[in-house]
Parts: sequence; structure tokens; C-alpha cells
Amino acid sequence: MAAIYNVHQDLQRLAKNSECKSVILGVSFYETKHILEKYGTGLKFFPTGTDVHGLEQFLRQEKAQGRPIISLWTEYPSNPLLFTSNLIYLRQLADELGFVLVVDETIGGFCNVDMLPVADIVVTSLTKTFSSYANVMGGSVVLNPSSKLYDDFKHHFDQEYVKDLYIDDARALRHNSEGYLHRSAIINSNAKMLTDWLYKQSKDDRSSIQNVFYPTTAHAGAQGNYEILMRLPTVDFTPGYGCLFSLGFKSQQSAVAFYDNLHVYHGPHLGAHRTLALGYTYLIYGAEEALKMANSGLSPAQIRVSVGLEDSKNLLHVFKYAVMKADEAEKRQLAKGANGTDNATNGERE
Repeated sequence: MAAIYNVHQDLQRLAKNSECKSVILGVSFYETKHILEKYGTGLKFFPTGTDVHGLEQFLRQEKAQGRPIISLWTEYPSNPLLFTSNLIYLRQLADELGFVLVVDETIGGFCNVDMLPVADIVVTSLTKTFSSYANVMGGSVVLNPSSKLYDDFKHHFDQEYVKDLYIDDARALRHNSEGYLHRSAIINSNAKMLTDWLYKQSKDDRSSIQNVFYPTTAHAGAQGNYEILMRLPTVDFTPGYGCLFSLGFKSQQSAVAFYDNLHVYHGPHLGAHRTLALGYTYLIYGAEEALKMANSGLSPAQIRVSVGLEDSKNLLHVFKYAVMKADEAEKRQLAKGANGTDNATNGERE
């Protein structure tokens, strides 16, 4: 978040018009939105990442009225719904309308995706998969040397940058990063295995699972865009789709049953060496706020999962058990609803 805050502040200083806004496309990590709102000159939020017509219309209106936006921020893919922006389209708009394209690729990760063909600035949480062991925090900013704005950025950052990373944190990050590719290969494989199975389950009408949010599944804004910027495989590493996915359930009851019976660690971190689960939307936004954001795809009946390094067969067994319990809860919920309908009908007859 320090990386995001400092980039945002530097872009604010470079802006020629104090009325210019920033834009976020797609639901992002909630603190990113708070920082851009609290410490800037205005923010326009497009929670529905597929609303490209509305986005372009807003960008052109602001430009025509003499206040072109400062920057457009997006995650690749997004947290927690794994939405993937069409960065080729955003790059074309940035070149035409003169804004800075900032991409947070924390979820995708350096090893899996390459943002430099399109982004002016790349921000990343090194706390996550890069470090993995949840024992140190850090963030990074990468300025794209191919960007037309690079010279201005570099000059300004050289003047403003303060070396405040604690030396022991730097040592821990360096040490942890030595296993980055090895860990990422296992995490990519585990996450793909689980989401393939879960997605297959969701296609059964009797399943409690409504949606599986992962770059490989057929939900809006996911398929296609991610692969465009995947790195090419090498002898040492084959890129994948990252550690994070979310499950959407057909009812709150089945989501609770799944969460209570999913025997992994529960917590808000992601990218750790152990699998973590969280009722993210419910915890972060609360039930009422989540409902207000329903047009963004968020729901309190969603569970976010960060996949770790456990044995793949054991992980699948753990998830199969939790899904079985969720299916049982959904079946009871449906039966209860059917009985309620029957009773109401009988009451009307009497």
C-alpha cells in the first residue's frame, strides 16, 4: 500500500490540473480505493470491469471538459473476483487521451504475467507470493522504460524517493524470493487442479456452487484477456494463473457450510505457503454493503481462497469434503423452501 500511495502522490504532483480525477476499473483491493479517494483530487470507480462503453464515455467527457484523468488503475487479475481487464484496449485509450495506466499485478505475479508491454507503471505487493511465508511486508514500483512518460517519472521519483525499507525486511524478502519460481509452479498447479474440479462441479444443477472465479473459467471478463500477457514458458518455469480464486454459492447457508467445513487456515492474507480461505466480501464490506455492490458481482455468499504448497491429493480431499457439506446445506435449504411453499398453498386452500 505504500507503493500505491507514493505512486498516487507523485502522479498528483505531476498533474497539470487540480480538478483531474483518477479512475479504478474493476473491483480492486479495498484499501487501494480508499487511498485514491482520501489522498487525491477525485476518484471515479467503475466496479463493473466489463463496462468499457461507460468507461470510455467518461474518459472522453472529462478530456473534452478540460480535465483529463490523471491515471487509470486496474488489477491483473482483480481481488477477489479475478476480473481481467483488456489492457490492450486500455493502452490505446491511454495513448489517445493522455492518462497514466497503472497495473497492480500482485495476483498474477511477475513470473506468470508481463505488464510492461502495456502499463506505464506496475505496482506489486511483495508480501504475497513473491515472499510467501507471511513473515515480512514489502511493495514494489516498476517504471516502464518504454513509456513515453518514463523520463518525467524517473526524474521525479529520483528526487522524491526515500530509502526507508528496513534492512532486515530487505534480507527476509531476498531470502524468501529465492524459492519464488519453485513455489509458484506448485501453487499454479494446485490452484488449476482445484478450480478445474470445482468448475466441473458447478455445472451440475444439484451443486451448491454457482460460480468459480479464476482466469481459466467462463465468467465475464476473465477468459482471453489474461493469456494475452502471460509470459512464455522457459526451461525453468511454465507460467500459470496464480494462487487466488473465489467461489460463489447459491445461498448464504451453503457458503457458511463450505467455510466451516473447509479444513484449511482461515485468514485475510494471500500468497502464503499454506492454503487460506476467507469470507472476503462479507468480512470486508459487511452484508448490507455487499448487497449494494451486487452490480459488481460481489456477494456475501462468496468465499475467497489462496492456494498453498500442500500435497495436491490432500487438498482435493479437503475441498471435496467441504463441497459435500455445502451441497447438503443447499439441499436442506431447498427442501425448507419447498415445504414453506407447500404450507402457504395449503393455508390458502383452507
